[in-house]
Amino acid sequence: MAFKNDKLKTKYKNSALCLSEKLVSFYTLRFIHNTVGKHFPKTAKSMTTNEYCNLHIPRCASHLEHLREVIDISDGIEEIAEKVDGNKRLTEFFRVLNFNSLVTITDLESTIILKNLTNSVFEIERKYHIKLANLTIYEFFNTYDKYRKEIKDISTRTEELTESFKKINLKIRDFRKENDFDKKINEVRNKTIGHIEKDYKLYYKIVSEIDIQKSLKMLGSFIMLVNDIMEFSSDCMTQTDGTDISGIDIDETYEKLKNKIEEFRKSGK
Repeated sequence: MAFKNDKLKTKYKNSALCLSEKLVSFYTLRFIHNTVGKHFPKTAKSMTTNEYCNLHIPRCASHLEHLREVIDISDGIEEIAEKVDGNKRLTEFFRVLNFNSLVTITDLESTIILKNLTNSVFEIERKYHIKLANLTIYEFFNTYDKYRKEIKDISTRTEELTESFKKINLKIRDFRKENDFDKKINEVRNKTIGHIEKDYKLYYKIVSEIDIQKSLKMLGSFIMLVNDIMEFSSDCMTQTDGTDISGIDIDETYEKLKNKIEEFRKSGK
């Protein structure tokens, strides 16, 4: 969105997120997530895998680039986050933003793997992409666990979020159990792709036992799960973007942030 600076400060003066053109566009995130996140289950039956992937990959990549740009300048409003009293919602917002980045990265990379897997010609190609899928799944859950407490705290804001958080974690539990996360996924990740097992007989055994059809089903289920988490993270974001900044010198802080943005633009990032 393109807003003039004076219009920004006037129309959106009650929100810390209005202090730059970059940050204003946060208000479009929910719409983006609802169109990207819900796209797969609604259209998969009427689209080929390639059609879906070719539509979804650029959307995810565009959203991820947007997140990167905003995260790069987010430290420009640390002063606001420090001065907001009580609930520290702005600080929480940036934590949710990082969580959303994790989900977006996972969504993008899982879709790329899906596309490459379905377009592979040779069995060894398919198994390579399946190993990458196991690596991505393993790393996602490993990082997700680091956000769990913070996201759980934010989810208590509303009954709907609390219920959504419970459902998400039940789905995660079911996925991990159905796909033997602690043994099979962990083993493929640790011994064939995250590391190369020095016992090559064991390495070849693990690779030879990879079931391509089951693995494809696992990847599809994971992508569906990530889409659910994407929607949940969007809902969390709407609970952390209404910070009251009354009493803060907006003009002074805005000028500092504007200078920060100019430095960001000149850097060519």
